[in-house]
Amino acid sequence: MKFPNGVKSFEYNDAMVDRAAPYAQPDGMVQKVIKFNGNSRKGSNLLYIDERFDKRMDKLIRRKFTTKGRIIHEYFDKGRPDSLKEHIYFAGINKSHSPRHLYYYSGWHPEAVYHRQVIPNGLIEKFENREDNLHFRETIFGGVLCITIKEPVSKTEEFKALTKGDNEKSRQRRIILGIAEKYNRDPSKSSEEDIAEKHMFITQGRIRIIYQYGDENYTRSTLEFFKPDMHKQTRDTLNFLPENCLEFRVDPFTPQLNNYKKSLILRQVILDEPKIQDKVRLAENEIYETVKGRLTEDWYHHLDNLPRETIDEILEDKISGEDVEEEEDEGTEEIIDFASPYLLWGEPEEKSEEIALKKRIMQDAKDRIARKAEYIAACYEAESKQLKHILNQGCSEVETQLAETESYESCFQRVLSRLHVMEKKLIRFQAKAPRDYCNLLIQVLQHPLLNRFALQEQQDFEEELERQDNMKLLEMAYKMRSVQVRSCCQLDYVFNYIEKTEEEESDPLEEARKEIAEKAAAIAATVISPVTIDADDEMTEEEETHAGGTLIEDTLPRTSI
Repeated sequence: MKFPNGVKSFEYNDAMVDRAAPYAQPDGMVQKVIKFNGNSRKGSNLLYIDERFDKRMDKLIRRKFTTKGRIIHEYFDKGRPDSLKEHIYFAGINKSHSPRHLYYYSGWHPEAVYHRQVIPNGLIEKFENREDNLHFRETIFGGVLCITIKEPVSKTEEFKALTKGDNEKSRQRRIILGIAEKYNRDPSKSSEEDIAEKHMFITQGRIRIIYQYGDENYTRSTLEFFKPDMHKQTRDTLNFLPENCLEFRVDPFTPQLNNYKKSLILRQVILDEPKIQDKVRLAENEIYETVKGRLTEDWYHHLDNLPRETIDEILEDKISGEDVEEEEDEGTEEIIDFASPYLLWGEPEEKSEEIALKKRIMQDAKDRIARKAEYIAACYEAESKQLKHILNQGCSEVETQLAETESYESCFQRVLSRLHVMEKKLIRFQAKAPRDYCNLLIQVLQHPLLNRFALQEQQDFEEELERQDNMKLLEMAYKMRSVQVRSCCQLDYVFNYIEKTEEEESDPLEEARKEIAEKAAAIAATVISPVTIDADDEMTEEEETHAGGTLIEDTLPRTSI
């Protein structure tokens, strides 16, 4: 579909549809559907608003707002740092602990989580394809762990702080009351050894372990521990008391676990409990960063400049590649215009739009240079930290962590060579970036579609200067009518002012000049004394003085016209 003005609108019986070209809208929207309940366009009859996006840096591809419940459902493409796939929340609520659903690309997430649900007093996580068979985790929170007294600020300042991401002071830390985990069945273990559920009542000091169902059982074996006083225990010792353990076995004829095995199970669960709490805090921080980042991304809605970057990469590969064959037919080679992504919705219709478009092109170039410089600097810093870590750690400690086939010297030389490459790349980019920016600026100033109004103004200015020069010549020619000419030399000097240029087409101004020149010649014929001079004879100085009185060089200033 073509978009002459960048956007097309369609009216239906119960809906309104707006479609736009890529890069036409500042937020990257390419389609917007507004659905109503009936023919009326009142706000009370609004059902939902469905928006589609393209070329967004935050990978947002769709957003649907449903009036029933005021729910916003966002869809994202692959490529986000947090692996977010879908985000469902209530409109106008920007707190990370408010109810919401977050779906992830589990294959890309480091924890293999595919769904997180924030409930009023807890957090539910669902996993898939994990090696430890964990597929469910539920965390129950209590009161606020720490309360920060906020300074009284206006709603405008609070919203600005949210968009900038400076709302760390208003973040709440809640107490973890309990954690429950569920595991899938492991066929390699028996039902009496394979754990199905693990409940940790942290504030109550209890731990409950539930095992998997047997093949012919309708209930499951359980173990429940009362944790001993951890202040009196050490890391290597654990004072286990048999009366602090409650055991239930499905088969009454099977022997119960001995105290040693129970103590080992209790010790392992106690050691895993802080690690699980850390993972819960990590998930809480990830949700907080996602919610805060979404608010900032929606506020700025930066677009991805992939067309220009892709063109640059293609041209660099074509120039630097040794295996690329040169095309013999120059006419078949297609020239890619750098301004084509910015002119998809039409050429500028006003001078202000033309200036704004050129500023936008140069600003995008600055952003690309800044992003590439930050990436190279980050890689260089990472290599420097790794080299510093190797130097500080020492030879013996590094060799124990490396593979058997790699020594300390080879690892040091490998990191040092990568650091040298990154340094050379940074120096080359520092020398190349200003030159590329200046070349792009020259292309922008010389582009015919981006300088239409500027070229028109220059042409009008030149035509105005030419018109003023012609008017001056015309005025000067009229003044020559009153000049008293006394010699032929002086007549030639006068005619230099009204000499006309030969042109193919007739011009009214030139005709006026010609008429004035003829009148001036007639006036000169009546004033000059008749002196006949043969073509073959030459006049002496005395005859010239007698014919014209005094020479023209003595009466007129020596200026060249």
